[in-house]
Amino acid sequence: MIKEKYIDLVKSRVDICQLVVDVCPGTVLKKAGRYRKKCKCVFHKEDTPSMLLDSTTNLYYCFGCEKGGDVITFVEESQGLEFDGAVRYLLDMYCPDVDTSDLYEKRTPEEDELYRPDFVNAPPKLKMVF
Repeated sequence: MIKEKYIDLVKSRVDICQLVVDVCPGTVLKKAGRYRKKCKCVFHKEDTPSMLLDSTTNLYYCFGCEKGGDVITFVEESQGLEFDGAVRYLLDMYCPDVDTSDLYEKRTPEEDELYRPDFVNAPPKLKMVF
């Protein structure tokens, strides 16, 4: 599990508007208020802008496909990554100066036991896979 300090760092350093432009080249942002911008959604085809980006909250929302979230969610959706992969992607792109040698939290033996697969009691089909 990634430490909370790295998640907070990514959320505070990465601007949603800059991220959309960097990840989806060719995206044109239009002013939609003091701290908001709009663009055509990168998740579906459309003729008019329906994706709203808010730089104060660092959130996005598309009124067409109803997808929304923060910078991590945007990378998960647009790049097809899991949560850990999205955080690492953002750290690599926007926080290259940060030492990530202690990125993951250490688990206790009890937690390791919770996440260990139980192959003895697994269904027969699952045993065949392993």
